[in-house]
Amino acid sequence: MRVSMRATIETMLEEELAELLARMRYDRGDGGAAKGYRHGHRERQLTGTFGTETVRVPRARIEEDEGKETEWRSKALPRYQAAGQEEPS
Repeated sequence: MRVSMRATIETMLEEELAELLARMRYDRGDGGAAKGYRHGHRERQLTGTFGTETVRVPRARIEEDEGKETEWRSKALPRYQAAGQEEPS
């Protein structure tokens, strides 16, 4: 069950990034200007009702409209927060 949960989360994160970059992993895209590029993965521990599990989160540099590059952050997986605290609205 835990392996299935980890695989589902990792697939969801890869698809979220692929949608933003408009290309899948190892794909060159359609020849248009790239919005950014992938550069590996980082490990992240998630704690939930299923216990603590380590997942691999893809990393990417995203080029903003102004030309500034920033590190990609998943919208599906918010940054760390203390246990018991809710995400600010």
